Amino acid sequence: MQQLSDELTKQDGLDENAKVALYDGKQTKDDTSVNSTNDFNKQLSNAGYNEDTNGIFVNVDKTDMTNSTEVVHSLVHEQERHTQTQNGDTNRLSTTSQTELATTRGDRAATVWDEYSGLAGIETKSATTQSTWKTNNANTASIKSGTSTMKSLKVKMLDQDSLKIYKRKCNRVRYSKKWWSSSNSRRSTSS
Repeated sequence: MQQLSDELTKQDGLDENAKVALYDGKQTKDDTSVNSTNDFNKQLSNAGYNEDTNGIFVNVDKTDMTNSTEVVHSLVHEQERHTQTQNGDTNRLSTTSQTELATTRGDRAATVWDEYSGLAGIETKSATTQSTWKTNNANTASIKSGTSTMKSLKVKMLDQDSLKIYKRKCNRVRYSKKWWSSSNSRRSTSS
């Protein structure tokens, strides 16, 4: 997974690689409410990206590690978050747009992975069950380390009212009573 992430970083023209880690979501306590696709919960999400650590964290409890298509989907979805952060897109795109782009990239990568694997006669689903995989790998240093790191990270939340105010401030530049939108069409505001 780290190698795939590094190659995608290179393909995207980024200077800094993301650090990929596995964690067990069942071992992380998180009471964060999930009300939309923009919300993140350590226990419930397949994977996540953390800007502070520059890390992609794949939840082995929610991502079927015995299905390479599902692993690719989770990794590439979060790789897009890394790309957006490195390119400064998190300051210019809405949270919903960021999520939609990440989802689309993950979906496309999974589809391409699955189709090319099929053409090559490679099965993407292991004969090993996810339950057996988790039992066999639960005590590995990589999962213990990723879980420990994930437990220490705080989920950053921004309420919807604050988000709306922030978007209004970032998405336009005011010129007296008029402002330019991102499409450079002039609109009037009621100030």
